[in-house]
Amino acid sequence: MSKKLHLRKLTIQNLGIIDQQIVHFSPKFNAIIGETGSGKSLILDAIELIIGFRGDKKLLRKGSDFLMVEGLFSTTDAKIKKFFEDAGYPFDEDCSIKRILYSNGKSKTYVNQQLSTQQFVKTFARKYIDLVGQFENQKLLSPEYQLKLLDLYGQNGLLLTEYRDLFLQIKEQRQELEELTQKENTLVQKRDYLEFQVNQLDKLSPSVSKEQELIKQKEEIKTKLESREVLNQINELFEGNNYGAGLLGQLDTLEGLISKADLSEKDTDHFLSAKELLQDLNFRINLEQNTEFPEDEYQEIVDSLDEYQKQKRKFNTDTQGLERVFADFKKELSEIETIDQAIESLEIELEKKYKKAQELAGKLHKNRLTSSKKLSQSLTEMIKSLRMEGAKIKVNISQASDLNINGHSTVEFLAETNPGEGFYAIKDIASGGELSRILLAVRNILAAKDSISIFLFDEIDTGIGGETALCVGNAIESVSVNSQVITITHLPQIAKFADKIIKVEKSSKASAKGNERTIAAIFELEGQRMDHEVQSMIPLN
Repeated sequence: MSKKLHLRKLTIQNLGIIDQQIVHFSPKFNAIIGETGSGKSLILDAIELIIGFRGDKKLLRKGSDFLMVEGLFSTTDAKIKKFFEDAGYPFDEDCSIKRILYSNGKSKTYVNQQLSTQQFVKTFARKYIDLVGQFENQKLLSPEYQLKLLDLYGQNGLLLTEYRDLFLQIKEQRQELEELTQKENTLVQKRDYLEFQVNQLDKLSPSVSKEQELIKQKEEIKTKLESREVLNQINELFEGNNYGAGLLGQLDTLEGLISKADLSEKDTDHFLSAKELLQDLNFRINLEQNTEFPEDEYQEIVDSLDEYQKQKRKFNTDTQGLERVFADFKKELSEIETIDQAIESLEIELEKKYKKAQELAGKLHKNRLTSSKKLSQSLTEMIKSLRMEGAKIKVNISQASDLNINGHSTVEFLAETNPGEGFYAIKDIASGGELSRILLAVRNILAAKDSISIFLFDEIDTGIGGETALCVGNAIESVSVNSQVITITHLPQIAKFADKIIKVEKSSKASAKGNERTIAAIFELEGQRMDHEVQSMIPLN
């Protein structure tokens, strides 16, 4: 099986006692060796920086303004390329990740020469790179991590994804149902208030255009009323009142006098024509006065406009705002009428989805039960090969009372380190060295199934030696068949299995200022040189 991804080249500048070094790695098993304090761990520190670990400015070489680490990863895997391409960092075969840490504590991350974020490279690292250190093996004690390992072994990925998608839908819809129920309770309490307000506003049916039309009609009727009052005054002048004769009576008197006067026929005719015209005008004025005045209509208009003002003062808004208030009230009232249906529909849908989720969780649980037995056997065989004779591993599965993001299975890795003494939780009986070997056994079994392509083992050989170290080396070599391994080791029994040895040596060197500076040099060893170095690691009796 070809490796999905491997770290091909690492460039380090101004990191601790490393001035400037370039390291090339084998795609298989790389062993980092050197005396205590030589700077071996700085290589893993450099890798950690480019996979998103927090950088400490204390890592900067004394007197430097910055440190820089750049890793060149090689792959031809289409999924990995798509992962970077979808994020906006396309590449051909080699993917570059660079981290620069400045003396002021600030840092920058570049992916394929583009400015990126630590979060992105962390996401990448979680998917394809795993650090297994002296303290990292503590995660083996986590039930969540144990369940993850079991699912990986049982190849439950697709089923688990289907279940989780459904579980998250249920969680989201339960939240929606809770919000709808709370909203319904609130709205029901407002029902009477809403109905009253809607009824009041419904009579008015507020509208900017309607109000403008009412104002126009009011002004037109008001103008007619004012004109009617003027006509009354004119008519009184024509017809007179209790205090005296009007113009028409005076014209009759005038006509009698004219008939007695010695006026020409022409002048008499002019007077009579004028009198007739005035009488005709008086007649038309009387007709206009007798036209019925729309008092009821006028009062309705006035009342409507008064209601507009009342409602606008009440809600402290203008007519356009009043329209919105009316629409909002009607909407809330309508929601009360429909929310029961929405709740009922959502409850039915949730019941169906929960039933489906239970079925999927049941399938997962059944698969896990089957896988747990096989994994228990495989782990037991593997740890025995790592010199834990007589020890047994049991992957214990039980069922929780309710569903969670992982189904309803709970898992616990149990171990019997001494035959006949019974099984106990790993956390209660396993030593640090035993945990490291159990985790290594897990890695060995799952290496071919996991997406992890690069394993970083930080001094996993602590506390072991002799035949046990040979077994651990052999197990690490097995992991490197499907994944790249980079490990720090002090033991020749482990280094002998490496495809490449990276040796770190510390020395003193005169600086440009004349004082001595400590510097770490990195040497890459292969072939006979590597064999010779392994021999030199064997302590003399």
